[in-house]
Amino acid sequence: MLLYEPILILYFGNEVFKLIIIIMNKLDERGWKRLISAILNSEVVPIIGKELFKVNGEPLQTYINKQVCKNRFIDYHDGMTVDQVVEAINDAEGDGKRKFCNELPKIFSKVDMPMPESIKSLIGLNRFPMILTTSYTPLLERFLKQQGKQSWKSYAYDKTLKADIPSTSLDSNILYYIFGEMGVEGTFVVDEDDLLSFLHFWHDETRRPKELCKYLSNKYLLVIGCDYPDWLFRFLWYSMNDNFNEKGLKKGQLMISNRKVMEDVELQSFLRRIKAYYDNDIDEFIKELCRRIKEIDPNPSTGQTMPSQEKNIDFFISYAHEDYEIANEIATMLRGLGANVWFDKKKLKPGDPFPDDIKDSIEACKRFVPILSCHTTEETRRFFRREWFIAKQEAELRLGMPYITPVSIDNVNIRHHLIPSEFSNVHVLKYQAGIEDELKELIREIRRG
Repeated sequence: MLLYEPILILYFGNEVFKLIIIIMNKLDERGWKRLISAILNSEVVPIIGKELFKVNGEPLQTYINKQVCKNRFIDYHDGMTVDQVVEAINDAEGDGKRKFCNELPKIFSKVDMPMPESIKSLIGLNRFPMILTTSYTPLLERFLKQQGKQSWKSYAYDKTLKADIPSTSLDSNILYYIFGEMGVEGTFVVDEDDLLSFLHFWHDETRRPKELCKYLSNKYLLVIGCDYPDWLFRFLWYSMNDNFNEKGLKKGQLMISNRKVMEDVELQSFLRRIKAYYDNDIDEFIKELCRRIKEIDPNPSTGQTMPSQEKNIDFFISYAHEDYEIANEIATMLRGLGANVWFDKKKLKPGDPFPDDIKDSIEACKRFVPILSCHTTEETRRFFRREWFIAKQEAELRLGMPYITPVSIDNVNIRHHLIPSEFSNVHVLKYQAGIEDELKELIREIRRG
């Protein structure tokens, strides 16, 4: 059992990506429940590294290096790196990196590589609207499109922001190449020099993909198979903390597999100093993760959420769809304080079918949190009023026990006739400076009760 939750925060410009790295210690039951809840609510984005891919039992990059040497009539020796292959081509005929890049399409037109079982199992959960990859290869994209269960669109960072994701809500699943996809020299990361160049552009306010950063800022990252040496990992950490602000720290969930950690005492020491954890057995982690999720939802293709009796819900947040952004910020704040939050991101509207699991979750939650705003006093048919009606009935069954905790987010008149007296006659929190302290006390009250 973990005594505290170590946090690793990665900064891209002004956006914060929130990560908790679990190392060595196995997740306790509370940790598993929080992680699974986040996955079932589509709040987790996997980052899949090229180190997971193998061809005929050897690392994919080793296979690529061998094939490039063979095609360019270069003598290959064991352990030859990309830099060494490029240098050998330079010595033999010049223009090494461009010719290395030119060989890649030929190699991948013929390569027959089975997808690792761990990735197949993870993707088979059908719980990830977006997947990021640090690999430039098309293998993961091919696999996703072959499945046929979900529509996938691919985008790649290319330093020009031509491939930022759409600003509208996702209408399909997205695979994003964060270090570029296979193409001409300079458009994707081949060696460590390229990686440093891409990181420099990622931190440039005018060049980073703003919509992608905005989307990821409220997501939890699951990092798998991204093996970086000590010096490069440190560069990532320090360069991404140039806007470090203690008040901006938010908790999330992250599992990281890094083979080099197990080989590098200095890197282990560094991770301990920043209170980060590591785990080298990602296969066992994914097996356990899939087992637990399938116990809750044996038919993931239905997109059903976790049954209420399994979720142990602390807060159910009800909101008008116009107030989604602030409601999401409140949900994120509560999760950052360790609470289990039901927050439906579908922005349902009148006429939409009312899901049974919403009713079950309202009845199961410890506190019902209606977001009160001027939008909630509009005399129109609204989906959230169904949630309010169920919550009022549930409050009666609780015989005066604290249950409804409203939050007002603007100058709404809480005595308006469309706002139930059950909401206006209790303490109403205001979305303003200091609300986090009130939420902390509320969580303590729930834990005590």
